[in-house]
Amino acid sequence: MTNREGPAPVRLSPRIQRYDWGDPSLVPRLLGFVGDGRPVAEAWFGAHPLAPAKALSNGSWHSLDELIAKCPRRILGTPVLSRFGSLPYLLKILAAASPLSIQVHADSKHAKRGFLLEEQAGIPANAANRRYRDARHKPEMLLALTEFHALCGFRPIQEIPKVLESLPETSDLLPPFQQTPAGLRRLLQAYYSLPRDRLRRALKRLLARLFSEEPEFRGRPSDPRYWALEAHRASSRDEEPDPGLKLIFLLSWVHLYPGQAIYLPPGTPHAYLRGAGIELMASSDNVLRAGLTSKHVDIAEVLRVLRYDGALPAIMEPKIVEGALFSYRPPVVEFALDVFRLGEDERITCMARGPQTLLSLPASPSAQVDIRSKHGELCLNRGQACLVPHGVRYTVRTKGQTTIYRALVPTLGTKAEPSLSSKRKAKHVNEVDRDLWC
Repeated sequence: MTNREGPAPVRLSPRIQRYDWGDPSLVPRLLGFVGDGRPVAEAWFGAHPLAPAKALSNGSWHSLDELIAKCPRRILGTPVLSRFGSLPYLLKILAAASPLSIQVHADSKHAKRGFLLEEQAGIPANAANRRYRDARHKPEMLLALTEFHALCGFRPIQEIPKVLESLPETSDLLPPFQQTPAGLRRLLQAYYSLPRDRLRRALKRLLARLFSEEPEFRGRPSDPRYWALEAHRASSRDEEPDPGLKLIFLLSWVHLYPGQAIYLPPGTPHAYLRGAGIELMASSDNVLRAGLTSKHVDIAEVLRVLRYDGALPAIMEPKIVEGALFSYRPPVVEFALDVFRLGEDERITCMARGPQTLLSLPASPSAQVDIRSKHGELCLNRGQACLVPHGVRYTVRTKGQTTIYRALVPTLGTKAEPSLSSKRKAKHVNEVDRDLWC
């Protein structure tokens, strides 16, 4: 790796994550491999040491984190290396067939503190009760590839009294609710402090009522009762209902169409419910769970890091920079996302300022993407990805209609400025064919 321009782009093979809530067919279809009927929840294209992607360099495969560690300045560039010390973002494909756990990610302050305390306590990084697996915060963005349902953030404070009124089985056990963020926190503290037997009986009564009412809301995902029963069937038990079921009613439901995205700052309670998307986040695996899971739940820590402001989640529409380019810029320094929608035999030329990850999802299995730099050519088929090191000027050429997702570090002043060989005019966002996102 002696060229001034930087090392060559490297092909990536993702780390596949199989969780019970995963969809058995969607990720295999997107990535071009045959599924075996088991759930496939996520494909990781990052360098997080707990699940790094594989990188093909000089004819052999390496863990991406290890490859970067061998020549960090050449791959990351001095600005990224100095500020972050490693690849600052983690790119994933996520596909949910059933609801995930209700969870929250800590901010930098809590993550650093929690990681230090658990390191001092000698808790192994992969221990089931480990809360902080690294010292980084975890803001994240999800871009919908299919219709996507999620719970994101608490409902507006003024809506909470009506919600509580609709849940007398549990609400009658709680003190009066004061319509402030502090009041919401006290409400949750009181709820999770209820004696287990008393809460179990109340949740059983609630579930019995929901099952009797199911004909009213069957097939209506806008109704929280629908997701409460979906979550119960997926991760709760009739004899031991999960306390997290109540939170489904307190959180805001979000319905994304393909091409729309949602940004989740640290402290935001959320649960992805159904659908597939591109997930981009700070390179962290810190997850605090509040329920609807068989994994470790630490309510005290969850309540400590939650945001109780009840702000409605903001849905991000793509910002159209050119006719074939859509740009998503959440308010973070670690990551941003560009999406190129290219037709037959189109070309774009870019300069990688900092590392960039390119993921190709062609419209047909036979379509291809050629990545060319002064070091040679790399061909990406359906669902394949590569990491372009800092300082590399590269050209993307398509063979068939293709969508390319580019993760990058926005702190370098990197702008979406490709040179398109075609002369297509920019489309208004409402003219975007959403069916082509997946």
